[in-house]
Amino acid sequence: MALPVISSAQQRPGRVQNGFLRERPFLQIPGPNPILTPGPSGSWDSHVIEAGDAFKDFGTYYLYYHATEDVGGGGYQTGVATSTHPLGPFTKFGDQPILPLGPEDSWDGRHAACAMVLKEGTDRYLIRILTRESIGYASSRDGINWTKYSGNLVATREAEPNAAAYAEVHAIVEPPFIYLYHTLRYKQPWRDRFRDQFPTVEDLGMQVLVMARPFRLDMPALTRETLAAGTTTSMRRDESPIIALSHATSASVTVQCTCDRHDNVDPVISH
Repeated sequence: MALPVISSAQQRPGRVQNGFLRERPFLQIPGPNPILTPGPSGSWDSHVIEAGDAFKDFGTYYLYYHATEDVGGGGYQTGVATSTHPLGPFTKFGDQPILPLGPEDSWDGRHAACAMVLKEGTDRYLIRILTRESIGYASSRDGINWTKYSGNLVATREAEPNAAAYAEVHAIVEPPFIYLYHTLRYKQPWRDRFRDQFPTVEDLGMQVLVMARPFRLDMPALTRETLAAGTTTSMRRDESPIIALSHATSASVTVQCTCDRHDNVDPVISH
């Protein structure tokens, strides 16, 4: 069954539309499950096995996953299985993880999991991995053999005072920036509404990686749909996010707004 992604709009010649934007009755067809299972007893992936990322390259389907050994055998490590068809069968690569744990006290000594893979150019692959609740990076020329970045970690939860963990990271690359979107967990509750639920409270957060110097990054500091005359915004945490200036050599504040048309309009004051 073919599922069209891009379709031509017959009503408007010359226009191309995304087929997924049209309302359609999607049909769920369960696959030949399970498509991947834990390894035999004693192997590095013999206990828990969980999905990481997947992509197709040069006719090969790569399925990245993280797994643990038998109970008490250590943290998550990352492996990959490949296939020539999206429904499998998938064959695990070798008998060892492609991204193993580092030494016990190292940045990746606890976990190397939740792979998110990007392709750069024709023969370079980038992978983001989660470890110690922060984000590391590795590169590869074939999607199989990976070299961990010597400057890891690239995004640490310690950079945010109340961040307990980054998880489930995904990325958009727009040079010179890499925008990392992730689940954000906290050390302490900061909203009264969710205090009774803590610590099972999660938001979505993001990190920005900069690949070139110098750079300029416009960061939203305050967003309001409306601001009545004579009122003032607050510095509450839920209205004004924390902005890190540790790598900034200079900063400026820009205010953008649209005012109702009146003869006498007082300015918006920023202080």
